[in-house]
Amino acid sequence: MEHPVFTNLPPVQQDALNKLMSLLGHEGVSRLASQGPEAATSRLESLSRYESALLEHVQEKMSAATAAVAASATREGSTRP
Repeated sequence: MEHPVFTNLPPVQQDALNKLMSLLGHEGVSRLASQGPEAATSRLESLSRYESALLEHVQEKMSAATAAVAASATREGSTRP
């Protein structure tokens, strides 16, 4: 995005900005930029932390589900998942 607040973002924050733009649209990101660099950086970091926590949660749930299926298959004497 062509705005002074977003000119020198590190790659991780640039990625977060692109995701935020897809969620909020151009107008929403412009409103964020108008709040200043500190607010914009804080929001981008928060989005990155949220995304990481969500992915970790999904991975934990998938691991638990996979383990449950494997345990069930073992109890039934089946090798199929």
